Amino acid sequence: MFSRLGCELYIRGLQAKHAFKLLEAEKAEIERELGPLEWMELPEKQDARIVTYKHDVDIADQSSQAAAFEWLRQKAESFHKTFSPRIKALPIEDEPDSEVEDDRTSE
Repeated sequence: MFSRLGCELYIRGLQAKHAFKLLEAEKAEIERELGPLEWMELPEKQDARIVTYKHDVDIADQSSQAAAFEWLRQKAESFHKTFSPRIKALPIEDEPDSEVEDDRTSE
């Protein structure tokens, strides 16, 4: 069975669309660092996501598991290195936890 493996930045909360737009303004530079990404504003939802996929992955096949998880490790580290300073610098207010709805369960 082949499937896909993904690494994503999931942006949630009341400021998600604003944060997404601010990051999207740096899309060219971000993609120079990470390669092509799928920028998903999720217009019908409050949240947004930025994702990359490795296709045709069979993690049930033990011989390909190490390579699949190595790809995921490298992508996660790259995403952290690229997005962390940008997110920390975003000119948006922190939200109280009680006001944040999680859209992931309704996808």
